[in-house]
Amino acid sequence: MVLGTLLVSITIARGRFVRQRAQAEQKIAAAAAVDALVSKWMAGNGAAIPLTAAGPLDGLPNHTWHTRVIEKKPDLNVSIVRVEVTNPSSNVPILTLDLLRHDDRRFTKPAEKP
Repeated sequence: MVLGTLLVSITIARGRFVRQRAQAEQKIAAAAAVDALVSKWMAGNGAAIPLTAAGPLDGLPNHTWHTRVIEKKPDLNVSIVRVEVTNPSSNVPILTLDLLRHDDRRFTKPAEKP
């Protein structure tokens, strides 16, 4: 009886460990893929960050990224854009990253007051 209980406990603990390890490896792979994606966007002036877009994530089959504006700061001419990576089977974000995107108009001078 004791041996059976011990065997079941070890099997359950191993199953949890395997599942946690798989989730951790998935998050690490997603972080690497998002890092490469954001590096492409940041290679320019930062305006290449899409405000609302989605696409497949390179290096992770069956995963997608999408962006959306979560906050705008017109006085600073910036937007906070959230990048989320999801697995379509669960539709739960496995990785979330917030980016600060400068508005292209930040270089224009305001009209001078007479």
